[in-house]
Amino acid sequence: MRFLHTSDWHAGKAWKGQSRLDELEVVLDDLASVVERERVDLVLMTGDVFDTSSPSAEAERLVFRFFRRIGQLRVPSVVIAGNHDSPARVEAWAQLAELAQVTACGVVKPHDQGGCVTIDVASGERVVVGMVPFVGPSQFLSAEELGASPDDAGARYARRMERLVTGISAGFRPDAVNILMAHTHLQGAAVGTSERRVHVAEAWAADPGMLPPTAQYVALGHIHRHQQIVGAPVPTWYAGAPMQLDFGEEGEPKAYNLVDAQPGRPAHVEPRPYAGARPLRTVTVTAAELIRVGTRLRIASPGEAAAPPADLFAVPIVDVSDHPHLRVIVDCTAGAVDPDINRRVRAAIPGVVSVDILRRGPSEDDAATRPGGPDPGRGGTLAPRALYALFLTQHGATVDDATLAAFDALYEDALASEVEP
Repeated sequence: MRFLHTSDWHAGKAWKGQSRLDELEVVLDDLASVVERERVDLVLMTGDVFDTSSPSAEAERLVFRFFRRIGQLRVPSVVIAGNHDSPARVEAWAQLAELAQVTACGVVKPHDQGGCVTIDVASGERVVVGMVPFVGPSQFLSAEELGASPDDAGARYARRMERLVTGISAGFRPDAVNILMAHTHLQGAAVGTSERRVHVAEAWAADPGMLPPTAQYVALGHIHRHQQIVGAPVPTWYAGAPMQLDFGEEGEPKAYNLVDAQPGRPAHVEPRPYAGARPLRTVTVTAAELIRVGTRLRIASPGEAAAPPADLFAVPIVDVSDHPHLRVIVDCTAGAVDPDINRRVRAAIPGVVSVDILRRGPSEDDAATRPGGPDPGRGGTLAPRALYALFLTQHGATVDDATLAAFDALYEDALASEVEP
């Protein structure tokens, strides 16, 4: 039998003040076409269907339309709740979704009370799917246990997750294709910058060795990078998100899995790239070029002559045929910063969602005359991430990737909550 593994759609996510539902609509339309064209027997969605626990009507309409279309093809689907989803809402709409052949699980249940579902698919195989929706540390551990040392609390969490997975997989059968679905963090997973750091801390990562060897495939959600988990006893994959969710994922390929499986044997996995989402791209220009070009600033289209007209600057030449979301870095290290530069860049270049400024660093003379002596923080880059790293360094704190990624997430949330004038 053949099934498709997808995850982490984050439908309704507001990113830098704009919706990306139009992109997700294209992605899901293409995915539904793949289900029909490739004669897929089953669709697995491993959580974070929506970006918030109370999604907009537009986001719900888009998601439910996809599952209705799959149901009309007589292809069943299984969905589990992620940390962004509301478990209660998932359980509520699950009752209606059954009419479209969708099994949805919002909360953990014993294997014989809804934690496992048995499905006879069109190819003739019997499939048993064990479902482990997101379970946070506070659901497994008491306040006293959470207040223990990080090592002790993490070890308790891992042991209880192992018991949960063992209990769910007790419903597997030797004559069926057995699949475990889970929205969780496993040790060894490469974490990006768009996940909620509080839910992907290494202390709460479970050991992949606890996964059931009786499964043909383990379908994971929660981590946004498409990847296989090395060290697991059976093929174990994060499908990842279908689109790049912040500039920390720039250039990162996004894919879903088409999986062929039969009872008693490891599954064969074929990653396929998603189609329809706009990529994220960073381009750097200088303030001098902006001043010289003025409102005629633009980014060249593919196939344009290498030497543009004299009144247009030669760089950057960037392929915008795929309509990327652009971050423009304006290098102002050679002189003063135009206070209107943000507006000018956004007005001149289509698709700009972020404008960062690089300022001139302080000279030795400036440092010598400044009260209090040299200050390496003034005059440096104005990129928020770099400023925060500098702040930590000046105060004797450790600067590591996890801390900076947490700052990135908070900064993105702050931008998303801003109201445009």
